[in-house]
Amino acid sequence: AVGKTCLIKKYVFDTFSDDYLLTLGTKTTRKNLALPLQEGGNVNLTFMIWDIMGQKEFERLHSMFFQGSKGAIVVCECTRKETLKSLDNWVKNLYKVAPHVPLGFAINKYTLDDVEAVASQYDTVVMPTSAKTGLNVEKAFYELGRRLLVKHHPTVKKYPEEKAPAEKPKAKAAPAPEKKAKPEKEAPPVVEFEEEEAEEEEPEE
Repeated sequence: AVGKTCLIKKYVFDTFSDDYLLTLGTKTTRKNLALPLQEGGNVNLTFMIWDIMGQKEFERLHSMFFQGSKGAIVVCECTRKETLKSLDNWVKNLYKVAPHVPLGFAINKYTLDDVEAVASQYDTVVMPTSAKTGLNVEKAFYELGRRLLVKHHPTVKKYPEEKAPAEKPKAKAAPAPEKKAKPEKEAPPVVEFEEEEAEEEEPEE
């Protein structure tokens, strides 16, 4: 119950479900992957993905399922410490049947520190993954495919890192039109009136 079946479904079918289904025996799924070369063109790889049951009571069957393996993604869940402790045991059992095949570690509900110590022993990569959001699911399988092919195709490109979209240059604001000074209104002409002096009337005799 570390989430390996969910990771495979996310990678192959791009689906996710919270329902837990116990893996009995093994399930196989097929998917093609094209890996670009630095000089141009692609090299095509077909994955036959085996989803192997992880229960300890079936451990004696694991060696049978490991036969013919060309690579593996080892899955653990960091909220369950027993899955971390069993990582090394899984790899050692795999190497007894398929010595030194390329590996990758996928960590659900992750904290990297606990897993890097194990991964460093096998010269492999550690990736936090999420079948729910799709975090690093494509990248985990791509990296495994690249490691499978690198001996014969050393120019296989690495998984393209996601780059933050470049910020668009902000458009310069158009200069505000100059306000034309309103012409001053001419003051109305001042008309001066001359005061007329009243004529004094002569008294009547």
